[in-house]
Amino acid sequence: MKKILASVLLANLLLANNTLYEIKPMVGYVDTKDNVDIKNHKVVGVGVSKDLTEQYLIDELELSILQSKDVDYRNSSEDTKITLFSVNGIKNYKITENFELYALGGLGYERISDSEYGNESDPFFNYGVGVGYSLPNDLSIKVDARHELKFDNDKNIIYTVGLSIPFGQKNASKKKEVKKFEMKKKDDMTISNVNKDLSVLFEVDSYTIKDSDINAVKEYAQYIKTVPNVKIVLEGHTDSTGTESYNMKLSQKRANSAKEILRASGISEDKITTIGYGETKPFVPNDTIENRQKNRRVIGQLK
Repeated sequence: MKKILASVLLANLLLANNTLYEIKPMVGYVDTKDNVDIKNHKVVGVGVSKDLTEQYLIDELELSILQSKDVDYRNSSEDTKITLFSVNGIKNYKITENFELYALGGLGYERISDSEYGNESDPFFNYGVGVGYSLPNDLSIKVDARHELKFDNDKNIIYTVGLSIPFGQKNASKKKEVKKFEMKKKDDMTISNVNKDLSVLFEVDSYTIKDSDINAVKEYAQYIKTVPNVKIVLEGHTDSTGTESYNMKLSQKRANSAKEILRASGISEDKITTIGYGETKPFVPNDTIENRQKNRRVIGQLK
């Protein structure tokens, strides 16, 4: 189990990019199908997923490792160890404040340590569905079923349950003083004040920047180019609708959306930091529809 955890954390470090992650310890059960000469067995493992920006069709990229020891063959007293490595794309569908459904699909490799009776290590394709339920402290329980289709035509169904633990930029702190540009408002619409200020407002449950606001971000990029040795902090925020953990993810995606436009406008990625604050720093109280609209925002800061 220690080797599994170390491998996934290493993959996480390789993918690090100022965003939120979830690590998910898992237990599960493998139901072997067709002509597989291996008995049904339990699995344990861990997965790590990374939130992606809106330019992707999927919401998360997941790397997971599942392992089973002392797995018995059906027709003998021999056993083996099986390890499943997989990379999956995940698409989330929010149902209620606490429940969400998700679909997943991807590729992997099944390693069988002691191959017997035609059961050999082989790549596989898998797809599946799952459900998540939010818990206090931004944790969530996730349960899913995955259909594993090996390249040699063997098939398995894998059931897992895991505890999802978010980490990353959520608790990021600033050691240097940051000069903050105040939000400018005009008829509750987002504006850019002569290339000096940036603020972008969003629709409910969305991290897509409106076409009418993209120019404001591009103007901000042009202003940044005129300031030597400047770095940019993009703060993402939400209203209080939804759970704290969901809002934390959404705010990070909003900040990342602004970041992608800055990058496309010629701002180097190493100059941009994105932070999602969720609902923890409201601009105004979340007591009216109008105020909640003002809290669904991204603010640009220079340092």
